[in-house]
Amino acid sequence: INNIHLVWQCKVKEPECYEVFHAVIKVGTFVPPNPFTAKEVKNLSRDKSKHSLVPAIAINHYDGDPFKNQQIHVVWQQEKGSERGRYSEVYYMRSIDSGKIFKGPQASSNWIPDNITKTERDSQMPSIACALDTFLGFPYSYDGHDCSYESKDVHVAYNEDVGVDMNIFYLRSPYNGNSWNVPINVTDETSPEHWQPNDIY
Repeated sequence: INNIHLVWQCKVKEPECYEVFHAVIKVGTFVPPNPFTAKEVKNLSRDKSKHSLVPAIAINHYDGDPFKNQQIHVVWQQEKGSERGRYSEVYYMRSIDSGKIFKGPQASSNWIPDNITKTERDSQMPSIACALDTFLGFPYSYDGHDCSYESKDVHVAYNEDVGVDMNIFYLRSPYNGNSWNVPINVTDETSPEHWQPNDIY
């Protein structure tokens, strides 16, 4: 808590592709007129061969003290395939230690993301959200913050190429990103083309 978490895409030189980065800024370090300083900048995608684009971030907490168990969830659009047939998937990573280490829950080691779409067709422009919707059973506040709720639900919306046009799909993980429900097409294949879910709450 009292940190600002940022994600962005940045073009790296060798090879020339976009990677996804994360940074933590401690609240209070950006007092005018002095610019704030980003701390602990990390490359999350580390693909080094294909573009990692349009990252999105959400934060929740669960399982005990919210100040020690801050969960950082990140999704992005990952380019896949070869020059003959390129497509994108939605990749997901989380940190269970307030941003020190990231990994996909299904990955074998740190800094490896999970592919949560796996369609081998264009899945693009993801948005992500978490909702503090589970009451801990007792009122709990600290420094003006209501800490009586936790959340294990992670919600993702994204574009999907369904063959004729782009539709909006929704994915839910009721297990804090450990596994995901079957994606739901919230538009439909017969409707006009839909692009980029602007946000999800």
